[in-house]
Amino acid sequence: MNSLIWTCLLSLLLFCCTTAAQDLSACLGAINSLATVYPQSNGYDTAKAVFNLRTVSDPAVVVYPASTADVQAVVGCARKSGTKAVPRSGGHSYEGLSVLNSSVVVDLSRNINTVEILDVAGTLARVGAGIRLGPLYYQVYKLTGRGFPAGTCPTVGAGGHFLGGGWGMLARRNGLAADHVVGIEMVDYKGDVIIANETQNTELLWASRGGGGGTFGIVTHFTISLVDVPPRVTIVQIQWPAGSPTADVMRAWQHWANSDATNPNLTTELQMYSSGTGLHGMYSGPQADAEAAVQASGLLSVGNPGQPTYKEMSYIEAVLYWGHATMGLPDNDVANLLLPPNVVAQMWPPESFKAKSYDPEDFLSDAALAVIVNNLAANPTGWIQFSSYGGAVGQLPRSQSAYAGRYSKFNMQYYVGWSDASRAQANLDWINGFQAALAPLVGPTSYVNYIDLQLPNWQQAYWGPYLQNLTAVKATFDPQNFFSNPLTIPPAQTAVAARRALRQHA
Repeated sequence: MNSLIWTCLLSLLLFCCTTAAQDLSACLGAINSLATVYPQSNGYDTAKAVFNLRTVSDPAVVVYPASTADVQAVVGCARKSGTKAVPRSGGHSYEGLSVLNSSVVVDLSRNINTVEILDVAGTLARVGAGIRLGPLYYQVYKLTGRGFPAGTCPTVGAGGHFLGGGWGMLARRNGLAADHVVGIEMVDYKGDVIIANETQNTELLWASRGGGGGTFGIVTHFTISLVDVPPRVTIVQIQWPAGSPTADVMRAWQHWANSDATNPNLTTELQMYSSGTGLHGMYSGPQADAEAAVQASGLLSVGNPGQPTYKEMSYIEAVLYWGHATMGLPDNDVANLLLPPNVVAQMWPPESFKAKSYDPEDFLSDAALAVIVNNLAANPTGWIQFSSYGGAVGQLPRSQSAYAGRYSKFNMQYYVGWSDASRAQANLDWINGFQAALAPLVGPTSYVNYIDLQLPNWQQAYWGPYLQNLTAVKATFDPQNFFSNPLTIPPAQTAVAARRALRQHA
């Protein structure tokens, strides 16, 4: 008797699932301008692929909307069928959270990727959330001669990058990408278009400047403020070989990189491996000024560094440099490298990896430095990177941004990648052990754009003092938690709590 009941229940479940899938397919099929890729379609494996090969998911369908109206229709279809809609801009989520099992992946990169300059002075632009950073930089520079302060990897999509913060080589001079988001266009869980800017839905704009992607709705367009860039910039590099006093180098860098006296035109990152340590940075100005800034840092007297190298170039050449492309190219070749997605993607091939991060609120202690040095020595394929804050990053008031790490000393990201699957577990064990040893010494704040499914107390780590206000915004714009993944902000539990939090924010 029991087996008969279970058989009936299983049959009913399979029927319901099949019916829901058919309903979803029929609904999406009625959207004439929408391209779709289903599991049975050619190209499904390519369509569902993400940057981190360690993460593999099987969505119900990947869709490529041609417009905001298409996104509205897709959200409606997904809700009717009981299927989650998940936005994807570049697919660079460290945990592959832009592609979830049994979901509708709404890929914005194919069509919602244009740049429109909004004013004669060329200070404001409307950009599609699916544009990648390389094409964004090129189009903005070509149209206005200006720049935008965001990341260095040209294949990263604007959507999640802007919403989570967005650090790059203009950070100390101009701040984070999120700081320059002055408006968004978003499709909510009902399929309605919501506009947030400095005069309407201001709490949503605030939450979208550091609260992370995939939480409140599907952002289709950003309005961003552009920044002046100097005629010439200078790339700076210093290398310390293996055997150098790594802890001494880090100790000197951390006090210098975030100090008030450090020139805000110079943004740097320090990378440490078992095989040595390297400083890489960009000075927004000519080589002579960059050399003076480095000489004043005192870093050249720590350990036994090699001779610093300086490469002066145009801003747009620097974009290519950070993308690991060839420098000194004619303008047409620059365009060819930055614009076609198939060429750009070859610069940064996907790999399997695991990464973690912290935004320390104080300088690293000797105990923390010892943990770092010892763990790097234990795994030659692992590394840690420190990105300088201070300058413009720390100048924005708390009321203007939901980025919890803004007033930290720097960001630290530790990472291990592999191509040999047999090394996967050993590498995961290594980085988890690294975290366990480091967390008591540097926590708790972490960077949501380096998202980590194993991070303890992740809500507090990513959003800290902003969490209550963010849950209130979530309750206002997505009360049913339709847009969610394992690490999205939950809605406030009650309407009273939501109203109270928003009053406090205002």
